[in-house]
Amino acid sequence: MKIIKGILITIVVLAVAYIVTALITPKSYTVERSVEINAPSDIIFEKVSLFSNWNSWSPWKEQDPTSTYQLNGEDGIIGTTYSWSGDAEKTGTGGMTITEVTKNSKFAYDLAFTAPWQSSSKGHFSLSETNGVTTLTWADAGDIPFMDRPMMYFMDLEGMMGPMFERGLFKIDSLVTQ
Repeated sequence: MKIIKGILITIVVLAVAYIVTALITPKSYTVERSVEINAPSDIIFEKVSLFSNWNSWSPWKEQDPTSTYQLNGEDGIIGTTYSWSGDAEKTGTGGMTITEVTKNSKFAYDLAFTAPWQSSSKGHFSLSETNGVTTLTWADAGDIPFMDRPMMYFMDLEGMMGPMFERGLFKIDSLVTQ
Protein backbone atom coordinates (compact mmCIF):
# COMPACT_ATOMS: atom_id res chain seq x y z
CA MET A 1 0.00 0.00 0.00
CA LYS A 2 2.92 2.37 0.77
CA ILE A 3 4.30 1.81 -2.72
CA ILE A 4 0.98 2.71 -4.38
CA LYS A 5 0.64 5.78 -2.15
CA GLY A 6 4.21 6.83 -3.03
CA ILE A 7 3.53 6.39 -6.75
CA LEU A 8 0.31 8.43 -6.53
CA ILE A 9 2.04 11.22 -4.61
CA THR A 10 4.83 11.27 -7.20
CA ILE A 11 2.29 11.48 -10.05
CA VAL A 12 0.41 14.34 -8.34
CA VAL A 13 3.66 16.25 -7.65
CA LEU A 14 4.79 15.82 -11.26
CA ALA A 15 1.38 16.92 -12.58
CA VAL A 16 1.38 20.01 -10.35
CA ALA A 17 4.95 20.84 -11.40
CA TYR A 18 3.95 20.49 -15.07
CA ILE A 19 0.94 22.79 -14.64
CA VAL A 20 2.92 25.38 -12.68
CA THR A 21 5.60 25.33 -15.37
CA ALA A 22 2.90 25.83 -18.03
CA LEU A 23 1.58 28.82 -16.09
CA ILE A 24 4.92 30.59 -15.82
CA THR A 25 6.46 29.90 -19.24
CA PRO A 26 5.86 32.14 -22.28
CA LYS A 27 2.49 31.96 -24.05
CA SER A 28 3.93 32.91 -27.41
CA TYR A 29 7.17 33.24 -29.35
CA THR A 30 8.63 35.49 -32.02
CA VAL A 31 11.72 34.85 -34.11
CA GLU A 32 12.95 37.71 -36.26
CA ARG A 33 16.02 38.44 -38.35
CA SER A 34 16.92 41.40 -40.57
CA VAL A 35 19.52 42.21 -43.17
CA GLU A 36 20.39 45.32 -45.16
CA ILE A 37 20.61 44.60 -48.87
CA ASN A 38 22.14 46.97 -51.39
CA ALA A 39 19.22 46.68 -53.81
CA PRO A 40 15.84 48.31 -54.35
CA SER A 41 12.84 46.86 -52.53
CA ASP A 42 10.95 45.92 -55.72
CA ILE A 43 13.65 43.43 -56.76
CA ILE A 44 13.77 41.87 -53.28
CA PHE A 45 9.99 41.85 -52.96
CA GLU A 46 9.72 39.70 -56.09
CA LYS A 47 12.00 37.07 -54.48
CA VAL A 48 9.95 36.80 -51.28
CA SER A 49 6.39 37.43 -52.52
CA LEU A 50 6.32 34.72 -55.18
CA PHE A 51 6.48 31.17 -53.87
CA SER A 52 7.85 30.07 -57.25
CA ASN A 53 11.05 31.97 -56.35
CA TRP A 54 11.49 30.43 -52.90
CA ASN A 55 13.34 27.32 -54.14
CA SER A 56 16.23 29.55 -55.23
CA TRP A 57 16.87 30.80 -51.68
CA SER A 58 14.95 28.68 -49.16
CA PRO A 59 17.23 27.26 -46.47
CA TRP A 60 14.79 24.38 -46.01
CA LYS A 61 14.95 23.45 -49.71
CA GLU A 62 18.73 23.54 -49.38
CA GLN A 63 18.57 21.32 -46.28
CA ASP A 64 16.14 18.82 -47.84
CA PRO A 65 16.48 18.84 -51.65
CA THR A 66 14.23 15.78 -51.93
CA SER A 67 11.19 17.65 -50.61
CA THR A 68 8.32 18.26 -53.01
CA TYR A 69 6.30 21.46 -53.33
CA GLN A 70 2.89 22.34 -54.73
CA LEU A 71 1.46 25.76 -55.53
CA ASN A 72 -2.32 26.18 -55.53
CA GLY A 73 -3.71 29.44 -56.83
CA GLU A 74 -2.15 32.44 -58.50
CA ASP A 75 1.34 33.02 -57.15
CA GLY A 76 1.67 36.19 -55.09
CA ILE A 77 -2.08 36.63 -54.53
CA ILE A 78 -3.84 36.51 -51.15
CA GLY A 79 -5.32 33.05 -50.56
CA THR A 80 -2.72 31.20 -52.63
CA THR A 81 -1.27 28.16 -50.87
CA TYR A 82 2.15 26.60 -51.06
CA SER A 83 2.50 23.15 -49.54
CA TRP A 84 5.37 20.75 -49.13
CA SER A 85 6.22 17.25 -48.10
CA GLY A 86 9.71 16.25 -47.12
CA ASP A 87 11.93 14.38 -44.72
CA ALA A 88 10.21 14.30 -41.32
CA GLU A 89 13.40 15.34 -39.51
CA LYS A 90 14.29 18.18 -41.88
CA THR A 91 11.20 19.81 -43.37
CA GLY A 92 8.18 17.74 -42.44
CA THR A 93 4.85 18.32 -44.12
CA GLY A 94 2.91 21.54 -44.13
CA GLY A 95 1.84 24.58 -46.02
CA MET A 96 1.58 28.35 -46.17
CA THR A 97 -1.30 30.57 -47.20
CA ILE A 98 -0.71 34.15 -48.34
CA THR A 99 -2.59 36.55 -46.04
CA GLU A 100 -1.25 39.99 -46.96
CA VAL A 101 0.56 41.52 -49.90
CA THR A 102 1.59 45.18 -49.81
CA LYS A 103 3.72 45.80 -52.88
CA ASN A 104 7.41 46.31 -52.08
CA SER A 105 6.60 46.61 -48.37
CA LYS A 106 5.10 43.48 -46.78
CA PHE A 107 4.36 39.85 -47.60
CA ALA A 108 2.60 37.84 -44.87
CA TYR A 109 1.49 34.24 -44.61
CA ASP A 110 -0.06 31.71 -42.27
CA LEU A 111 2.19 28.70 -41.72
CA ALA A 112 0.88 25.28 -40.69
CA PHE A 113 2.79 22.06 -40.08
CA THR A 114 0.83 18.82 -40.23
CA ALA A 115 3.61 16.23 -39.75
CA PRO A 116 5.60 15.07 -37.85
CA TRP A 117 3.87 17.50 -35.45
CA GLN A 118 1.02 19.96 -35.76
CA SER A 119 1.59 23.66 -35.24
CA SER A 120 0.64 26.98 -36.74
CA SER A 121 2.13 30.44 -36.79
CA LYS A 122 2.14 33.67 -38.72
CA GLY A 123 5.13 34.77 -40.73
CA HIS A 124 6.02 37.79 -42.77
CA PHE A 125 8.67 39.65 -44.69
CA SER A 126 8.79 43.41 -44.34
CA LEU A 127 10.86 45.69 -46.52
CA SER A 128 11.97 49.28 -45.97
CA GLU A 129 14.07 51.08 -48.57
CA THR A 130 16.25 54.14 -48.00
CA ASN A 131 18.55 55.47 -50.74
CA GLY A 132 18.60 52.17 -52.64
CA VAL A 133 19.38 50.07 -49.56
CA THR A 134 16.57 47.82 -48.36
CA THR A 135 16.17 46.45 -44.86
CA LEU A 136 14.54 43.04 -45.21
CA THR A 137 13.06 41.50 -42.07
CA TRP A 138 11.82 37.92 -41.83
CA ALA A 139 9.69 37.09 -38.80
CA ASP A 140 7.57 34.25 -37.46
CA ALA A 141 5.34 34.35 -34.39
CA GLY A 142 2.94 31.94 -32.78
CA ASP A 143 1.02 31.04 -29.69
CA ILE A 144 2.18 28.13 -27.56
CA PRO A 145 -0.71 25.93 -26.36
CA PHE A 146 -0.94 25.68 -22.56
CA MET A 147 -0.04 22.00 -22.29
CA ASP A 148 2.87 22.37 -24.73
CA ARG A 149 4.56 25.23 -22.83
CA PRO A 150 6.70 23.11 -20.49
CA MET A 151 8.09 21.13 -23.43
CA MET A 152 8.63 24.30 -25.49
CA TYR A 153 10.60 25.77 -22.60
CA PHE A 154 13.32 23.25 -23.42
CA MET A 155 13.13 23.80 -27.18
CA ASP A 156 15.21 26.67 -28.48
CA LEU A 157 13.02 28.03 -31.29
CA GLU A 158 15.28 31.06 -31.60
CA GLY A 159 18.27 28.76 -32.01
CA MET A 160 16.45 26.47 -34.44
CA MET A 161 14.72 29.04 -36.66
CA GLY A 162 17.05 32.03 -36.34
CA PRO A 163 20.00 30.50 -38.22
CA MET A 164 17.64 29.27 -40.95
CA PHE A 165 16.23 32.79 -41.36
CA GLU A 166 19.78 34.18 -41.47
CA ARG A 167 20.73 31.67 -44.17
CA GLY A 168 17.66 32.54 -46.24
CA LEU A 169 18.30 36.26 -45.94
CA PHE A 170 21.94 35.73 -46.92
CA LYS A 171 20.88 33.76 -50.00
CA ILE A 172 18.32 36.42 -50.98
CA ASP A 173 21.03 39.09 -50.64
CA SER A 174 23.37 36.98 -52.80
CA LEU A 175 20.73 36.50 -55.48
CA VAL A 176 19.76 40.15 -55.85
CA THR A 177 23.25 41.67 -55.61
CA GLN A 178 25.15 39.32 -57.92
